[in-house]
Amino acid sequence: MGKIVFGNKEIITQSVYPYAYSNGKVVLRVSAREEDVSENDLKQLKDNMLPIEYYECKTVMDAETGALTETDAWELKATYDNYDSGEYVSSYKDGVYSCEITRVGETEKAVRRNTADIAYLGIMAGVEL
Repeated sequence: MGKIVFGNKEIITQSVYPYAYSNGKVVLRVSAREEDVSENDLKQLKDNMLPIEYYECKTVMDAETGALTETDAWELKATYDNYDSGEYVSSYKDGVYSCEITRVGETEKAVRRNTADIAYLGIMAGVEL
């Protein structure tokens, strides 16, 4: 069992992992059981601009038996940045919600920032672009 945390939102998950399509598009795939999350909870990822932290329950091994036991403590496993494109796709099957949020690369962020700066300068100079 795992959970993701972004901002002040916490969602219990079944799985969380990045996936790269052959066209270069990178998404973060998140799946969660219906009894742990609602579709509206997952949709909050669409507008999230913050890093997404992924935690798993910490496990300890019994020295005598070698059995693994989950504890109540959460351990940070990964931090996912730049999944803030606003692209969100979801599905539901057999009591499990699945969604993908698209990652924005640094180059695309720089282009967006420069485009916004140029538009602002144009407005301030009274030049129509």
